Amino acid sequence: MIFSVVCLCLVGAAFAQNTPCGVPTVQPVGTRIVGGQVATPGSWPWTVLMVDDLGFISGSGALIDQHVILTSAQHFEGPGYSLFDLDLHFWRVYAGEYNISTTDPHEKYYHIKRVVLHPGYNWTTL
Repeated sequence: MIFSVVCLCLVGAAFAQNTPCGVPTVQPVGTRIVGGQVATPGSWPWTVLMVDDLGFISGSGALIDQHVILTSAQHFEGPGYSLFDLDLHFWRVYAGEYNISTTDPHEKYYHIKRVVLHPGYNWTTL
């Protein structure tokens, strides 16, 4: 299964969702996750965790379509690294992740298929 990242990550897997987009399947504890606040599993189903080719957590993103993740371009372009240097086959996008120390019951991972950077992105002007 595969995904891609405006940065857009396009993913070649569909997320089965019986509820409308942007509606949690489980009532969240609060209106947002801030400062390490623990979330209720399943309350933010459109968020994903991105892990790079070395196994480090690179960042997060939001599902904006069944096959598209919106995230920050800085995960793929910056000082000393370029999208062209990265082996995206080894990157993983986790959906349904709740505890990074265990495999969660509804957790699934996908590979990134393609990354589309915004044409105006320039890491030197951040």
